[in-house]
Amino acid sequence: MSTARIRFSADILRRLGEELNPHPDKGIVELAKNAYDADATRCRIELLGTDRAGGVIVVTDDGDGMTPAEIERGWLVLGSSSKDAARRTRLGRIPAGSKGLGRLAALRMGSSALLTTRPRTQPGDEYRLRIDWSAFDATDLVDDVNLHIDHAVRSPGAGSGTEIRIRGLRKGIQRMEVKRLARELILLADPFGGGPSGFAPSLVAPDFDDLAALVRNRYFDDAEYHLTARVDETGRATAAVVVDWKDEPLFSAEHDALAASGKSRGYGCPAARFDLWVFILNRDTFSTRTATVQEVREWLGEFGGVHVYHNGLRVMPYGNPGNDWLEMNLRRVRSPEERPGTNTSIGRIDVTDTSSRLAQRPTAPGTSRTKRSASWSDSHKAPWTGWPTGGSNWPSAAARPSAAPFRRRRTRPEWRSARPSTTFRRRRADRLPPRSTSTSGREIGRRRRCERRCSFTAR
Repeated sequence: MSTARIRFSADILRRLGEELNPHPDKGIVELAKNAYDADATRCRIELLGTDRAGGVIVVTDDGDGMTPAEIERGWLVLGSSSKDAARRTRLGRIPAGSKGLGRLAALRMGSSALLTTRPRTQPGDEYRLRIDWSAFDATDLVDDVNLHIDHAVRSPGAGSGTEIRIRGLRKGIQRMEVKRLARELILLADPFGGGPSGFAPSLVAPDFDDLAALVRNRYFDDAEYHLTARVDETGRATAAVVVDWKDEPLFSAEHDALAASGKSRGYGCPAARFDLWVFILNRDTFSTRTATVQEVREWLGEFGGVHVYHNGLRVMPYGNPGNDWLEMNLRRVRSPEERPGTNTSIGRIDVTDTSSRLAQRPTAPGTSRTKRSASWSDSHKAPWTGWPTGGSNWPSAAARPSAAPFRRRRTRPEWRSARPSTTFRRRRADRLPPRSTSTSGREIGRRRRCERRCSFTAR
C-alpha cells in the first residue's frame, strides 16, 4: 500500500496573503504585534520610498528574538499559533496569538523579505533568513522551495531583537493607508496612559511626516469629565465620575447600585475596565486650558469614540471612524447638551481575558461566520465571537443594534398613524374585555393606548 499526503500549491501563499489581508496597514500592524509578543519595549516601523513601487519597509524591535527552532516551528508556520493566551510572557503580557496570516500578508508586499534576529537566550549569536518570493512564483508546490537559516556572529554591543526588511514593494502605499497605519500604531498598545505593557511603537515615514507625528499630542488632562468603570474577576462592578481637569469627584457607585434589578449576582464576562473622557468644546471652557478648542476638535476627529482592547492590544474596528458601535451619536442627537458623542469624547474598554473566552476572527470579504457569532459580528461589523459570554450584558449595548430599526419605525409618522387591518382588529377585540356603557374615561383611554400599541405591533 502506498502512502500519500496533502500538498499545497504555491498560489495558496498569494491567496492567504494578498487576498485575505488586502490592506497593507493591517499586515504591518501584525508585525508590530509580533514585537509585542516578544516582550519588546520599542518597535520602529520605517517606510522608505513607499509612496511608489520598489520601496522598502523595515520593522525593528528590541524584543527577545528567535532561535532557529522558534523560527522553524513558529515564525514559518501558518494557520496556527504556538502562543498560549493563558501563559503570560516574561514581562507579564498576554500574547496576541496571531496565526501568521497577517505576517504573511506583510512579507508578501515586496519581492523579498530578510529576517535578522538575535535571541536573548543566545548572547553573541545572530540568525538570518531570506525569503525570495520569485522562487515560490516559479514553482508549483510550496514544498519545492527550501529556506535556509544562516548563523552569524553578533556585532559587539548589539542587544537582542528582530529586524524584518521587506524590499521591492510591488505597489506603493497611499497616503490614506499610511494614515490608517499611523492611527493603528497609536492605538495599538494603550495610548491612554497608565498601561503596564510599556510597549511604544513608532512610525518613521519621511514622505508622510505629518502623519508620523500624530501621536505626539495628548489632551486627556483637558477633558471636562472622566468616567471610570470596572468589572472584576467575580463580575462585580464599580463606577466613578470626576471633573478631570480639577480632579474633583462627582459620583461613585458600587455593584448593587449599578446592576439591573435582580442581577446582583454579577456579570458573566471577563474582567474589564472602561474609561471615557468627555470634552466640552467651546471657547469659554478652554479659556483656562493649555490646548485650544481647534486642536482638541481635530484630535477627537481622528481618535474619538470608544476603542476595545483585548489583553492589552486593540481590536478593530471598534472606535474606527464611522464605527459608533455604542450608538453614542444617536443618543447625542436626542439630547445634544447632555450626552457625549464620538466627536466630543474618547474612551476605551480594556478586557483581561486569560481564559480566551473571547475569540478574534478575520474580517476579510467572504469569510464564513458561524451561527453562534452572527448576531454580534454582523450587527457590529466586528470580528468577535462569543461576546457577551455566559449571559453577560457587558457591554449592555450588545442587543441595541437589533432594536434600533424597531425604534426608528416607531418614530415614523406613517407608523404612528397606521390603522390595523380588519382581521387584526377582530382578533384584538376578542382579547379585550367587552365595553360597557359605564366605562370610565380613564379606562377608555387605557384601551385606546392598548389598541395603538397592538396596531403598531401588528404592522
